[in-house]
Amino acid sequence: KVFGLGTLASMANRERYVRLTSALYGVYSTMEQELDKCCEVANAADTIQEGKVGDDDGLSKSKSPVAHFWNKHSTILRRAPMLKKDVEDASKMMNTGNEKIHELAKYDDSKYTSATIDYMNAIREAGEEDRKRGTGRLLGHAYTRYLADLMGGSVLGTPTRMALRLGEGMPTQYSFAFPASSSSSSAGDSSSDNASEENNSNDVAMSRKEYVESIYSDLNEAGEILKKENTDGADDDGALLEEVVAEAREAFRHNVKVYAEEPIYFDSAVGLKNIAIGW
Repeated sequence: KVFGLGTLASMANRERYVRLTSALYGVYSTMEQELDKCCEVANAADTIQEGKVGDDDGLSKSKSPVAHFWNKHSTILRRAPMLKKDVEDASKMMNTGNEKIHELAKYDDSKYTSATIDYMNAIREAGEEDRKRGTGRLLGHAYTRYLADLMGGSVLGTPTRMALRLGEGMPTQYSFAFPASSSSSSAGDSSSDNASEENNSNDVAMSRKEYVESIYSDLNEAGEILKKENTDGADDDGALLEEVVAEAREAFRHNVKVYAEEPIYFDSAVGLKNIAIGW
């Protein structure tokens, strides 16, 4: 209920839309930076391990559940650049100067509300723990945000554009270039991305449903890695999986606070009116 009303409220006017989209930019840019860092650590561990027969130290890609997932899906799922573009494009349609436009999309904690900062800090903490302990807490955050985009978010682009009279192609945050369904390459490979975006292949792009199923499949594989590689005898593998579930619940609570930080009931009614008759 809060997500639906909060999204409708963001359609009350462009200023409200820019504020929510700026908050989401802060969340996604933080999450994607942390996911990238986990991959960098895993890739570095793999490099160090090359040639070290029998040496099992380090958190390699095969042992990092976060790197396993994000290496496959980062190209398709990454939202921060699109959210930044949406903020800047919408800001240009308002009576704001260039300096203000760049401030709205700048990655700087001082530009965000308390609820957004709390959410960003929770993501950073999860990322730090994952890199230190080889856990998968960031997967809970990724699951909460990206699955919402792929499922519920898929129907929000046109209503948002109509309600706020945005330019053609806006907003971009709900647009996905799915990989080819017949490709054996991972969803994050540039070859798959080029095939879906440039349509230079005879392969047919995955449907949204197929891609969501691939997300679930790779999350399950990440869970198996978490159980297999990161138990040390002192910790039960079920407890490590529960950490991911608990983090997803925490991410949900943070989302509620961000979406409901401003009054939503009156503005959601205005947003609904805008969808029906225009802004």
